[in-house]
Amino acid sequence: MLEPGNTPLYTGDFVIGSGPSVGDMEDAMQFNGVIYVGSESYLDRYSIGQSRWLSAIDMGDTVSQIVNDGTNVVVATMGSGIHIVDASGNVIDTWDSSDGLQSDDVSGLDVEGDWVVAIHPQNGATAFNKSAAGSAVTLNEANSDLDSDNPTGIAIHNGVAYIGTADDGLNRYIIANDTFLGSWVSTGINDVNFAPLAILGTNPQVLHMGLPGYGVARKDLSSGEILIPLTVEPNRPNPSATEILPSNQVYALEANTGNSGLFIGTSDGAIYWDGNSASELSRGNSWNLQPAQFFDFAIDTSSNSGTVYAGTNIGVCKYSVSTLAIDDCVNAQDGMPNWGVNAVGINGSTIFGGTTNGVGLIDKSSLNVYDTWEAGEETDNALVEVIDDIAYIGLNGIGVARYDIPNNNWLPTWTESNVLDGGNGDVTSLVADIRPGLIWVGGADGFQLINITTGSEVYDIEKTGSLYSGSGDPYDLAIYGDTMYYNQRYTSDSVFRIDIVNFTTKPTLDAGAQLSENGGDVYGMEIIGDIL
Repeated sequence: MLEPGNTPLYTGDFVIGSGPSVGDMEDAMQFNGVIYVGSESYLDRYSIGQSRWLSAIDMGDTVSQIVNDGTNVVVATMGSGIHIVDASGNVIDTWDSSDGLQSDDVSGLDVEGDWVVAIHPQNGATAFNKSAAGSAVTLNEANSDLDSDNPTGIAIHNGVAYIGTADDGLNRYIIANDTFLGSWVSTGINDVNFAPLAILGTNPQVLHMGLPGYGVARKDLSSGEILIPLTVEPNRPNPSATEILPSNQVYALEANTGNSGLFIGTSDGAIYWDGNSASELSRGNSWNLQPAQFFDFAIDTSSNSGTVYAGTNIGVCKYSVSTLAIDDCVNAQDGMPNWGVNAVGINGSTIFGGTTNGVGLIDKSSLNVYDTWEAGEETDNALVEVIDDIAYIGLNGIGVARYDIPNNNWLPTWTESNVLDGGNGDVTSLVADIRPGLIWVGGADGFQLINITTGSEVYDIEKTGSLYSGSGDPYDLAIYGDTMYYNQRYTSDSVFRIDIVNFTTKPTLDAGAQLSENGGDVYGMEIIGDIL
């Protein structure tokens, strides 16, 4: 402004207009009354109180992201690293590759206190303390558990950096102690036909879930924390501590409570995982001692060192728990009903090997097949419940077969013509009652509570009655305390409950709602300890 007659003539400036730099706007942030805008290589500033643009600041290269630490503005660039700008517009510090950043190209960053985590295209991430020179820690696929060298985004909350990836979900990194938590990621596995479960440890208890095509998902039941999954060993040097599976087709899990280990069976071998490292189950010198597929395990702790029996593609194989050495395998040439053994069970003297053609009974001491159980008619299931010395076998379309184990003798089968109600010959579930000498049979007609000595019906719950919830057949009967639980597979994703002491219904548990699912299917249900 010029004022005639005054000395000096010039008295000041009067701004009648202002504008940002010329260029595409890459990012914007409002902080302390100023809007900061990344315009190509410039940091533009707009004062809200003054309603005008302040002078632009040259950042050297294209601005990619703008954040603040509560005092200063932190600017990421594609080529000049990271600049720290004070409230007056002065660049008071710069971090680049000479300070330990993986790259001068920074596609994103976030700040919490003095901690900064930056991500780099094709070069992973860098974490550093902006108040401590030499504090930069580089993170990439080769030197850490970061799943991608091309992260897609970054945010920090409560000391944890959340790093986005294109294919591996949200990686989580504890900045202060330089460790990764399990990623938040979709397994990509839906509609599985089976998912073996095991709980390992006591404090904490860790739930393991085998997902064919993915690996073993893990969750700390005490904290609710999703842990890093166990996945297939990659074809590259230096795999991580959790990349230990011989195959991602996981068929079986069995916890060894004696020393907190886990047997894991896959389509290409089996391992024993002790919580920190894995050891392979050994193979013999001949073909009949070289199983490839492991479908089930049963651990026998009655011997001094412990024995584990595995159901495999070449029969029932016996291993030492302590050495993981193979002893022998019992197969179709030895009298088993078929080669592949899908299920294994044991009692004091016998190993039971379930195949698609029946069950082989193997003497523990000699490993000789001394009997087989084979149905005379075709059935699509074989549910088993053992009460005292009698095995009750639910055969869909037939009824309940009964086998006297110590006397090696078949007892008369319960069918719709003698014991079962019409429709319950289509057996879907069996479970021993909480009262001695009684068994629940579930089928297409509902439930029957049967006296195992007389075969008489003690209680009847029809599907059309008031005690029965839902409209589907009952599956996976399980009892805890005074409550019997069941599901209805493909007709509901809920768990239904009956008080079997007072014979009243209990409120339904909507499992689907817990997963934001409506109308899903239930593929299996089991009670482990106090957890359903």
